[in-house]
Amino acid sequence: MYKAMFMLSRSSDLSQEEFVEYWEEEHAPVAEEIPNLKRYAICPATNPEDSPHDGIAELAFESEEDLYAALDSEEFGRVQRDAAEFSDPDSVVFTIVEERVQLDDA
Repeated sequence: MYKAMFMLSRSSDLSQEEFVEYWEEEHAPVAEEIPNLKRYAICPATNPEDSPHDGIAELAFESEEDLYAALDSEEFGRVQRDAAEFSDPDSVVFTIVEERVQLDDA
């Protein structure tokens, strides 16, 4: 699996609860429209007051090609525009990773 990981900080006018609520109820359905997306997970910080970010978004794809095609899609453009409604675009940290599972006892 190839993943795009986004570390997000909430907009200054939102509480952590409002940030998570928007993310789950408004933003997630927009993100789910990204082409070739196999898994979408949001990971809100459990201790935002002690964390540099308020949450992490994880977008998973079967191949690196699928990931890059998705990032170049119109749907991903909509996701980026909507993210500005609840997060601070200037504070986003983004990286692409290849998942290498070492233990899966789920």
